[in-house]
Amino acid sequence: MVDAEYKFTYVDVGAYGRDSDGEVFSRCSLSKALETNLINIPQPQSLSEESQPATFVVVADDAFPLKNFIMKPYSFRQHSIDQRVFNYRLSRARRVVENAFGISATRFRVLRRCLDVSVDRAIKLVLAICVLHNFLLSKNNVSTLEVDHEVDGTVVEGTWRAILREENNFHNISTCH
Repeated sequence: MVDAEYKFTYVDVGAYGRDSDGEVFSRCSLSKALETNLINIPQPQSLSEESQPATFVVVADDAFPLKNFIMKPYSFRQHSIDQRVFNYRLSRARRVVENAFGISATRFRVLRRCLDVSVDRAIKLVLAICVLHNFLLSKNNVSTLEVDHEVDGTVVEGTWRAILREENNFHNISTCH
């Protein structure tokens, strides 16, 4: 899970790659804590003076189950205009997570290739990178150019995407055994 400042707030490492994100989430401690209301989630708050209180939710993709604490896109094909707008805005919110991963992979080059280490060591390595990523963000703000952003209604990709595209190792990660 990532906050609006691209910092990792919850990390679950070590699931099998063939498991869907929704499956992994359903088995993790965060899902169980949200389900049983054990996390100190802030009470709903109004976003403006005239709006109704908005509930805090986890923004997710279609692989996740629909829950009262998970917001996911409409999945059927025949969308109304309002549903298409909702799906677009939700996908823009999910880009924050993509940006966080992209920034980490750009800073920590080891993530751009297969990790030829034991599973235990790989888990520790990924957790350490998440901590270091957050530490670096607390010391230096992210530049608008680094992350996906919007200019006159058009999405402009962050520089991390171009950096990773240039390095074929990132795209060949699926060949790891």
